[in-house]
Amino acid sequence: MSVRKSDVVIVGGGIAAYAATAAIAERGGQREVVIVSDEDRLPYRRTKISKRLAEGFTADELALQPADWYGRNRTYLHLNNTAVAIDPKTRVLTLSDGSELSWKFLVLATGASPVIPRLPGFAEGTRQGRIFVIRTAADAERLRAAAQGRRTAIVAGAGVLGIEVAEQLSKIGLGVILVERMGRVMPADLDEEASATLAELLSANGIELHMNRSAWRLNVGSLKEIVLETTEEQLRADIAVFCLGSFPRIELADKAGLAVQRGISVDDRLRTSHPRIFAAGDAAMQADGRVTHLWYAAERQGEIVGANLCGEPLKYENLPFRLKMEVFGHYFFSMRWIWSGNGRGKRLVRTSGSISQSFLFHEGRLAGVVMIDDKARAEVYKRAVLDRVGLAHVDQLLGL
Repeated sequence: MSVRKSDVVIVGGGIAAYAATAAIAERGGQREVVIVSDEDRLPYRRTKISKRLAEGFTADELALQPADWYGRNRTYLHLNNTAVAIDPKTRVLTLSDGSELSWKFLVLATGASPVIPRLPGFAEGTRQGRIFVIRTAADAERLRAAAQGRRTAIVAGAGVLGIEVAEQLSKIGLGVILVERMGRVMPADLDEEASATLAELLSANGIELHMNRSAWRLNVGSLKEIVLETTEEQLRADIAVFCLGSFPRIELADKAGLAVQRGISVDDRLRTSHPRIFAAGDAAMQADGRVTHLWYAAERQGEIVGANLCGEPLKYENLPFRLKMEVFGHYFFSMRWIWSGNGRGKRLVRTSGSISQSFLFHEGRLAGVVMIDDKARAEVYKRAVLDRVGLAHVDQLLGL
């Protein structure tokens, strides 16, 4: 089998891969691009899949671009194909179908994999089609199909994904039990007040909350129900979904001898330890040890890689954490910088009707905000945090 020669090969079909391709296209398509993706469809809006479980979606509905866009921009797709080995010396990538691609530059946008709990019964329940994790559109489609005609579901994990899945399964008509090992919902993303507001909203819409629970066994012997045994009780349901976070996919890079730690180590131009291999998105670890797991950060990293591949030496600057979520008709927004130094900063909390604001200041400048139900001004909140404005400007821009 002959080796196909390519300017740029990108491993992964997520937003970082697409953004790198789009950045090259915007610069006149200076390089031919080959995208290798183990998924069965065009690059799509992954963040939408957990928001569309009840409504459903077609295979191409969430696509970032139509199929002909790629051909018009000198980009070729290898879908349903997995990269299995990199030879950094010969600059050849081997795929699962046995084909090989040579490259001038390689981009690893391999993303992340969902955390799989080490619970007895998990593998058996997965084989039976009654236990799920969600990372891809295909995962969401399988869950949606399995939920039809069911009565109850357990959702383990009360982060943003778990909250969205719980809401959507409830809208399908299932009774939902939400289980979280911490003492409140979304503890990493919301402050205590916003977390309490969200918990009240979930309960008011029929979702049963079980906080401070650690799962230790699954019983799936009966086809009638799943039993999740926790530190406090036994919970029973027809299906279960585990939303326990994700971890960077670094195996390919590690096997090739690239520098890896929590993620694939990159410099400020997103180059790995090999000068012709770049990494972007959920798999990339910045010099400060940060792995973002953020859609818009992955998008920006892809843009930076694409620019560098076209000879434009841009550097990536870390972006603040940002969350946007709508649940049962209410809007939650959280954004913050990560800083070092002494003290926890000062907080300013305001409410007016359903609108709630919580501002965090550090050294007199805005370092973070949690907001509920002021969606129309979300971009103003975003800009205020990015600009690190002072209290007077917060009052001027975002007073209630």
